[in-house]
Amino acid sequence: MAHFITIAGPQSSGKSTAINYLKKKYPKWYFLETIDPYTIGGMEHSGAAYTDRDLQINLMKIELIKINAMKNKNKSMFIAELGIFRLVYAHYFYHKKLADEYFDPYIQAYDDYDSHIIFIDTKPEISFKRRKNAYVERIKNRGIKDKKLFDRTLKKYQDTIFRLYPHWLRLYNKLRYPKTIIQNSYISEQEFLTEIDKVVNFIRTSE
Repeated sequence: MAHFITIAGPQSSGKSTAINYLKKKYPKWYFLETIDPYTIGGMEHSGAAYTDRDLQINLMKIELIKINAMKNKNKSMFIAELGIFRLVYAHYFYHKKLADEYFDPYIQAYDDYDSHIIFIDTKPEISFKRRKNAYVERIKNRGIKDKKLFDRTLKKYQDTIFRLYPHWLRLYNKLRYPKTIIQNSYISEQEFLTEIDKVVNFIRTSE
């Protein structure tokens, strides 16, 4: 059975850094195309904190189709960013009922593979510190110049990171697939990538 590894974690935890590193080192593996608000909403979209319910549902539907379609690929290693952890956003921004509705379809899709979870645990204060400049640029690009509105919008991004954090951990604890946590709040990028590589190759060589 093919290995399917989901790399998940809070904002700016290092998910994309890990995926890009693995793509370069293991180009023959299959990497599931990233599905995010910008995929459908365009680069002018304001991010997860401003994703409406219909867009969130579309993101989940598209991702499930892609995960199920991987079975047709002649590969032994599949890597995805976020994957089932998209339910964190569905739960937080909309309602637990919506997340519950899509939980079983994700599980059914994951059960067709030897699924593993790598969770990059980054504390919310570190996530916001890493992400702040990107948020500032995003707000500027929206044409917001009023200082009070600017500060209020930036605060919304910050609050979202802190409030999402326990939801990430809750879903991680709920899943019953083999799981590994990598702490990435205070280590160097090289230490982080070395750990990613070690965990991924342990999974690859496991039965």
